Amino acid sequence: MFHEYDLNKNSTLDETETAALNASLFWKVPRVGSNCITDTEYGGIPPVIFLLTSLETLHLDFQAITAVPVHMCRLQNLKLLSVCNNPLLESLPGSLGHLPSLKTLKLVSNPSLRTPPHEVVSRGFMSIKAYLKRLAGGFTECRRTKLMFVGLGGAGKTSLLRALMSGKKKTAGTSAEDITDGIQIQPWTVRTSDDIEVTYSTWDFAGQTLYYNTHQFFLSKRAVYLLLWSTRQGFEHAGLEFWLSSVASHAPKTPIFVVGTHCDQY
Repeated sequence: MFHEYDLNKNSTLDETETAALNASLFWKVPRVGSNCITDTEYGGIPPVIFLLTSLETLHLDFQAITAVPVHMCRLQNLKLLSVCNNPLLESLPGSLGHLPSLKTLKLVSNPSLRTPPHEVVSRGFMSIKAYLKRLAGGFTECRRTKLMFVGLGGAGKTSLLRALMSGKKKTAGTSAEDITDGIQIQPWTVRTSDDIEVTYSTWDFAGQTLYYNTHQFFLSKRAVYLLLWSTRQGFEHAGLEFWLSSVASHAPKTPIFVVGTHCDQY
């Protein structure tokens, strides 16, 4: 199989070739859920599992399940549930937070997981359980998200943000003294034509290479990205590949709008 995925025949697999090999291996090895990934009721988990009402420990690691269904709540004696390294897993039910005996819930390395979000998972079991309980109790619609401005220094990120937030949607631009230092965060509320307010938490990232190593820690999946580049430089020198790769690695499947600036000076 190695030679099959060594496309350039250099006896070494690069990142793309390794990812293709891993994807192929994932489906070649028998896994729970691999034959029913469209199963919305049980998430690919065999229904017989939920009849084992005396079950106390359940490991569903390295499988092809897409969700942990509400049927899991039948296992009232379950003390430990491990669902780690499941690349297709997207959600857990809120009712899972009410399992009376559950003391350990392992959710490591599930890249597609959205509920609960990774920010909650990183805080440990008690935070996950509290989140799921609140989810089970209902929800209030929240129209808030992050709006991330990224790109090289001088691309016009701060100028664009100021223009968007101004009443006339224009700005005089910035001077050298106004260069962004680190990350500047401020709220921006927009009223739609339906008189609905949407609030963005805008993150203006400094474009100097000095900050690149730290910026990656703030790239969030729950955000919209504006990647700015100066058309005066040409796309080859605009850092587009770097930023697109960074966002794709740390926040996969998030929307990215690529914005060309300085068109009037081209």
